[in-house]
Amino acid sequence: MPTDKQHPVLTDFNSLLQDSNDLLADLGNKTQLTTGLAILQKDELRAQIIAAVPSKGDHSYTPKIGCKIPLHCTAIGKALLARLPHDEKIQLLQSLKLEPLTPQTLPRKELLTRKLEIYRQQGYAEELEEFLAGINSVASCITDHKDVPIAAVFITGFKREFPAERTSALSHETQKTCGAIRQRILQRDQHSNSHYEAVRKAKEFIDSSYADESAIINYTAKVEMCSSWFRKCFKEQFGTTPTQYRNKLIFNKAKDLLRLTDLSVKEISIHLGFNSHYYFSRAFKNYVGFAPTQLRKSGLAPANSQQHPSFDSKVQQAC
Repeated sequence: MPTDKQHPVLTDFNSLLQDSNDLLADLGNKTQLTTGLAILQKDELRAQIIAAVPSKGDHSYTPKIGCKIPLHCTAIGKALLARLPHDEKIQLLQSLKLEPLTPQTLPRKELLTRKLEIYRQQGYAEELEEFLAGINSVASCITDHKDVPIAAVFITGFKREFPAERTSALSHETQKTCGAIRQRILQRDQHSNSHYEAVRKAKEFIDSSYADESAIINYTAKVEMCSSWFRKCFKEQFGTTPTQYRNKLIFNKAKDLLRLTDLSVKEISIHLGFNSHYYFSRAFKNYVGFAPTQLRKSGLAPANSQQHPSFDSKVQQAC
């Protein structure tokens, strides 16, 4: 489950790209310029390109996916810096070296700091030949539920296709795209959280009703998730499938009853929801590796017992 300290998209870039790819393509088609997505690499004081959709024009500038670019002189870097929490931003600024890459690169940190405040207020940052001569860019940030930057959407191109006069109009487009991506992320997270809760409650129901196969089937049928997705989510959260989890509960309980009570094998099988003690004995041996009577005689559960995959299809249908 996502926590305040670790927003899911910060480590799940595949989902972020899935949420973004079509919107970046639409943005490129609309502006006839290269578009893309970048993230902040704090430890390296760089931004990294994670997606780039080349312009369909005859001449285009497209940064390479995976390349890392400076923060102080790129629209991407400045947009990400501007949206950071104040203390993080100050800490990063103190570590930055403002290397003058072109005559347009800002020469002093106080100027950059003032610019960052403007960028934060207006919702975008621009780059007019500050990083590469002849290249202009604009970028806006996708933020999480706490308004912390996740990534930056950018538009870039040669200045003849992207003159400074287009900055305002293009910034409007980056902000719209960021808003659309952010909406998808929040909807996905909300959906994921609701599934997390549904699966957690299903596990609790299995814990309390593992001997009642019909009740479990009825309960899981009412969960608003398809069966394959339910099994996938259950395994992601608990490291086992619902059927495997229920089997473990049943046969651990069976071992306890065999060791600690005088109940017959037939009585134990009925207690655990089996219609036939012969079937219970067969399933128990498949799962544990010993027949119930052998285990009772030994008085101990075998140390190396393992879950056996051939637990009958009737029980397999429980989840």
